[in-house]
Amino acid sequence: MEIMTPFVVSIFAAAAAMVGFAGLAFKRFYITVDPDEFVVHYRNGKVMHIGRGRSFFCLPFDTYLKVPGTMRDINFCADQITIETQGVRVQGFLAYKIEDFDRAYQALDFKSHSVRVLPPCEENAKKTDYNEKNAVRVLALDARDPLAKTDVILRQLAESVVRHEVSNKTLHQMITEREKVRESMKKQLTETVESWGISIDTIEFTEVWVRSKEVFENLQAGYRNQLKYEAETSTHETAQL
Repeated sequence: MEIMTPFVVSIFAAAAAMVGFAGLAFKRFYITVDPDEFVVHYRNGKVMHIGRGRSFFCLPFDTYLKVPGTMRDINFCADQITIETQGVRVQGFLAYKIEDFDRAYQALDFKSHSVRVLPPCEENAKKTDYNEKNAVRVLALDARDPLAKTDVILRQLAESVVRHEVSNKTLHQMITEREKVRESMKKQLTETVESWGISIDTIEFTEVWVRSKEVFENLQAGYRNQLKYEAETSTHETAQL
C-alpha cells in the first residue's frame, strides 16, 4: 500500500479547499429568480439582464433588483359630494399587476422607502381646519417591498378618480349604477398607468355609503312606502276576487 507523502496530502487538501471555495462562490454570485418575479441586473450602469424568472452571475460590484410579478390588490376610500351636494363615501379595492417590466422599471420607483401623503379620509372627516386637512405627512414604507410606493400612488390615483366620478353623478346613480361607475374608473386608470407597464385587472366597490343619516333614511322610506303600496294593492285586488 502506497503511503501519501505530506506534499501529496497538501495538494489534495488545497484542491478540496478550492472546490469548496468555488462552490461557495457559485452559490454566492449565481442568482436565480423565481418564475413569479421580475429582475433587472445592472453592471457599470448598464442593464445586463431583465425579465421574469432569469438566472445570471452577479459580480461583487453588480446590483440587481427583484420585483413581484403576481397580482396585487390595494384598498381605497374616498369622500366626495354628488351633483346634489350629498356626501358619499366609496370604499373598495383594485387589483393590478406589472404587464411590461421593461416599461415599469423605468417609470416606477422601486427603491424609495417613504412617500408624502395626505391624511386618510377617515381622519380628515373629523377635522374642520383646512390646513390640517391638507397637511402633507411622510409615510414610511416597507423597505423589503419594491412595490410599496406604487401601491400608495395607485391608491391615491383611484381615490382621485372616485371623487371625479361621484362629483359628476347623482346620489341615485352612485347607488344603482355601480357597474357603469366601475367601468368608467377602470378605463380612466388604465389610460393613466398603461405607459407605466401596469395593467388594472379589476376594480370593486365594497361599500357606497351615504354620509347623511337623514338622507339615507329618506331613501329607505321611499322604498318601504313603495313596498307598502304594492302590498296594499295586492291585498285589495285579492279581496275583490
